[in-house]
Amino acid sequence: MFGFVFGKDRKLSLIRELLEQRMRRSGYNDLEYRLEVKRALRDAGIVLCPMFLVLLIVIFFPEIILALPKLLIAKFI
Repeated sequence: MFGFVFGKDRKLSLIRELLEQRMRRSGYNDLEYRLEVKRALRDAGIVLCPMFLVLLIVIFFPEIILALPKLLIAKFI
């Protein structure tokens, strides 16, 4: 909305500064918050990366998934 007045970079820096001021008033430490976000993203990545890889395998190689029941049943019969 005010991009034409401040410019895009200036507008983003003003928004960041406002958020940091509000966080400090609320009692959040900026460094601690950033570390928590990094940890949360890392933990989510640990879970989501293998899920994404399995999804890609299912999408691009469905014959592998369809062949697994035949292979497993043949061993147990």
